[in-house]
Amino acid sequence: MYNAVIMVRLEELLAHKTLRAVGTLFGTIVGVGVFGLPAVFGRAGFFVGFCELLLLGVVMVILFLMYAELTMQMPGKHRFVAYIHQFLGPWGGKMAAVSILASMFGALLAFLIIGGTFLSELTPLDPFFSTLVLAVIVSVPVYLGMSFVSRLEVIVIGTMLLLYGILIIISLPSFSFANSAALITAARGISS
Repeated sequence: MYNAVIMVRLEELLAHKTLRAVGTLFGTIVGVGVFGLPAVFGRAGFFVGFCELLLLGVVMVILFLMYAELTMQMPGKHRFVAYIHQFLGPWGGKMAAVSILASMFGALLAFLIIGGTFLSELTPLDPFFSTLVLAVIVSVPVYLGMSFVSRLEVIVIGTMLLLYGILIIISLPSFSFANSAALITAARGISS
């Protein structure tokens, strides 16, 4: 009975279109880069990594707010390429289309390579074959439609945030500023 209540609550939660839209947008913004952040922080140091993450986060929020303002002010429903075409003409629209396609394919390629490598570490499969298997697995939700993808995105993001929270709670007893020599050196401006 408890499982049935959880399933009903989950269905109610997933029925909210705003939550699904936010989940999809969050997944798009955060993307595969979240897997590289620990390595970047490890190399650059906590202080430098945190400042850079904060700065880039503020810049991205400003850009998204500017785009949201543009979409609210312009009549009709358009996408990014159509707005660029409207303001910069056909040449700008074509350049925007090429830029969007290149960035989408680049992001998908990065996701498949990193995901395939990760999958090959968990299974006896070789990295190339793991990447192909992952491509087939992630193609199924896309084939099922955007509504299914947005529901799945909310579940995946929720699970990921829960796991990050658990990892942070488990790691807190081991936290020590003595382990963060990179934090101290970066704060003093000394390169190591």
